[in-house]
Amino acid sequence: MALVTGASKGIGKGISVALARAGCDVGVNYFSDTQGAEQTASEIRALGRKTAVYKGDVADRAEVEEMFRRYSADFPRLDILVNNAGITLWGPLLEMSDEKWDRILGTNLKGAFLCTQQAGRIMRNQKKGRIINIGSGAGRTPFPNLSAYNASKAGLNLFTATCAVELGPLGITVNCVAPGAVEIERTRLEADDYVAPGRPLLPPDG
Repeated sequence: MALVTGASKGIGKGISVALARAGCDVGVNYFSDTQGAEQTASEIRALGRKTAVYKGDVADRAEVEEMFRRYSADFPRLDILVNNAGITLWGPLLEMSDEKWDRILGTNLKGAFLCTQQAGRIMRNQKKGRIINIGSGAGRTPFPNLSAYNASKAGLNLFTATCAVELGPLGITVNCVAPGAVEIERTRLEADDYVAPGRPLLPPDG
């Protein structure tokens, strides 16, 4: 049984459907795209798996706590958490607003912290669990005009390692997957040939 954040579209949707195909029941979190989340859930049900949809901002502790409360009422276990929710907002460093910085770091890094904390408490009682953070090549490569995004993904790398050290003795593994450029709805809007060979480097999605 799994919970995937940011699962209304793109990588999160793909992960959710793949988990269902592998035999998991899946909780689907989303922030604003209700139609997309329901479509993800529909595809999961079509595979014969149980699902439920949870609207919530992963950067908000109260909303995260409510999401996990509802998940626990719907599912008896939490075997897998995928911290996928993330946003990319382009802008020059010298023009970066506090609001944009806080929104990016809040979703991409604080969101992983809040969800990992809640999931870890459940998994500690089960003595077993898997937490997977979706990182990015931008956590290692300094893409211009993405200072906050770069910082959030670099922070996620070390956060993951720290969680692995702390939670490993409890039977909980924590890993970070950093994909390359992925063609999804958002990246198609940025460039028609986003994943084309030889294209100048763009930040991987996630």
